[in-house]
Amino acid sequence: MVKTLYIMNCYNHIDQPAVGTCIDCGKGLCNECAHKYSQPICDSCNLNRIRKEKSEMIKRWGIILIVAFIMTIFYYNISKDKSSLTTFSLICAFYGCIGMQYGWRALNSITPSMFIVLPIVGWFIYFVVKAVISGIIGFFITPIKIFQDIKRYLELREILKYTNR
Repeated sequence: MVKTLYIMNCYNHIDQPAVGTCIDCGKGLCNECAHKYSQPICDSCNLNRIRKEKSEMIKRWGIILIVAFIMTIFYYNISKDKSSLTTFSLICAFYGCIGMQYGWRALNSITPSMFIVLPIVGWFIYFVVKAVISGIIGFFITPIKIFQDIKRYLELREILKYTNR
């Protein structure tokens, strides 16, 4: 029996032989298309990734703002002396809730996996300590991370506007 060798051509440039495939959908990519982005990915899959990243960013920020708002209302309601609460203290509580999320994410990127085997009390202590450290770290990195998030969101929006989709 004779085996036939099929040569795949590029999805975008049908006259060019494929040198790689899209990591998401498997379409053939020529040398030009395979090196267009940092990974071999076709234009439609890259656009889908951009849309997904933008959607996840909006969803994440929606959740962050809702949780921070709820926690600020909770802080206001548990305060015994409401006359001593100022707008500044409520803004600080709101900022602290947002900052804790950024601190938590920063700690997740450096937390070793050795904490998997802990008793329940160990987990409780671990999460309490992590929450406190998250608040401290978040206080300092929140402005930087907000700036990066806004910058990335504007980049994604511009890319999507440029592609007219």
